[in-house]
Amino acid sequence: MKRQGKQHSYRTRFMLETIISLSVIAIAVMVIGFLLFRRFMVEDRIRMAKGLTGLIAMQIDTEKIDEYIELGRESAEYNAIEAEICQLRDAYPDVRYLYVYKILEDGYHVVFDPDEDVSTASEPGEIIPFDSAFESRIPALLAGQEIDPVIATDEYGYLLTIYTPVYDASGVCCCYAAVDFSMNLIMEYSLAFDRDIAVFFLIVLLLVFIGSMLFMERRIIRPMEAMDELAYMDALTGIKNKAAYDECQTRLNGNIAAGGAAFALLMADANFLKRINDTHGHERGNAYLKICANTVCGVFGTDNVYRIGGDEFVVVLEDELLEQAPELLRAFENVLTWKREQPSLQPWERVSIAIGMAVYDSARDSSAENVLKRADEEMYRKKQAMKATRED
Repeated sequence: MKRQGKQHSYRTRFMLETIISLSVIAIAVMVIGFLLFRRFMVEDRIRMAKGLTGLIAMQIDTEKIDEYIELGRESAEYNAIEAEICQLRDAYPDVRYLYVYKILEDGYHVVFDPDEDVSTASEPGEIIPFDSAFESRIPALLAGQEIDPVIATDEYGYLLTIYTPVYDASGVCCCYAAVDFSMNLIMEYSLAFDRDIAVFFLIVLLLVFIGSMLFMERRIIRPMEAMDELAYMDALTGIKNKAAYDECQTRLNGNIAAGGAAFALLMADANFLKRINDTHGHERGNAYLKICANTVCGVFGTDNVYRIGGDEFVVVLEDELLEQAPELLRAFENVLTWKREQPSLQPWERVSIAIGMAVYDSARDSSAENVLKRADEEMYRKKQAMKATRED
């Protein structure tokens, strides 16, 4: 039972390690994929902003910036440019705002700032205070320099803002064309991409997991289980060995300590092994031990029999077998009697086995070792009392 648990632990451990490893890889890929896609989207929007602001700059007469501010929508030219800006804004769903500001010490001076809602549109010449997100960039803006894109959350939303200087004929910055992209939309695109990657990667991981488990089952787990079986198997007889019994004994002692022990131990000893070895050779002696093991297993069951020494076997009876112990002992004696009475059998086939049984008694036994000692003493008394004689 313990060895089965150990075998299952190999499989469980490999499975958990594989799942954890693949999960870490999946999470890492998804996070990296999300960040890379978001970065790509931001960089793409920056390139798009350059194009949009370039188109706006082409529409604006840089010598008339102050005139645009003064006349505003009273000027037909102003209205035509504003309509072009609106068309550009509406052509790109990601664009929230498209506008032109003149930067002075007291703030942003609106040149063009159309809004979908006319009632909230900024009027030409209106002065808008500097955003806190741009505080460190105000000197550069006042100097007419390019600034890095800004990602910030303000009263207008979560935005990616790109300012592009517009130069007059003499190369002096007269205003800035600016674009605000919705970062929420960029995040939605990134998450959608991440979901697609996740589905694809989960399918790949599932295939890798199945392949890994098949590989580990065939090349690692089964060989380890086979090695584990060999470690607990008697090489000569093929039944459980002393190491296996030691584990069983530890389990029985645990049951005793827990107050739930109910078992019997049988000590079986093969008679005449030395005579068989001396008379017929060690090969026949080995055959004799195998037949002894098969005889014990045939009555008590292979799972319950252990070879703990050269000619010594231990049988562990629990549950129903414990209740059937008297019948099993009689059946065992009948098998031995039948083998002794078969003249056609070879000397090494007519096995003789002395057996003694002790049932765990909580009043007498503090450990499984005590029970085995009593079974061994009972076996020895029977061995001494046996009058079996063999002329072979």
